[in-house]
Amino acid sequence: DILLLRRATRTWTKAQLARLADGLRHTHASHLLLEFKYTESVNEDAFLQTLCYDTCYKRAKHLKAAAVQSFLVSSQTPQAETLTQWGYVETVHQGVYHTDDQIFGRIILLSLNQLADEPHNAFLKCFASRPAEKRKAFTTLVGSWREILTGKLRDLIAGLQKCWLSLIGEEIMKS
Repeated sequence: DILLLRRATRTWTKAQLARLADGLRHTHASHLLLEFKYTESVNEDAFLQTLCYDTCYKRAKHLKAAAVQSFLVSSQTPQAETLTQWGYVETVHQGVYHTDDQIFGRIILLSLNQLADEPHNAFLKCFASRPAEKRKAFTTLVGSWREILTGKLRDLIAGLQKCWLSLIGEEIMKS
């Protein structure tokens, strides 16, 4: 799954920053390309797929490399061996990884389970694989975003919360 965020202004507005997760909010690129892996592990194929999207998008839109920042967003926590293999190290922001690798350095890795428990990370963390992280994210959203949520976004979050937290309860009952 892929998501594209485009900034029309020179910088992110205060309202946009309130909703952008770590890593995303720190880039100067005006086009953010997010390749999302919910059930798949972070592996070579995931990196290559993200790299393909990055390359094709820039070519199709005639954009310079600096205009686009690509992210591999993982619901599951990446294996330490995978991070080491591709040279990914955590940045100053929890759950945000970067590599100096000549090819994969164009891709920032976001680990949703590891992002800091901050209001600006909450929406993305709703898609984390760990039930405890999902619960914290929904609690933060309901408490911190009440004033800024639009009706449709509020409905989406309520639906996700109802669906996922009930599924988490079913998983706990089965174990």
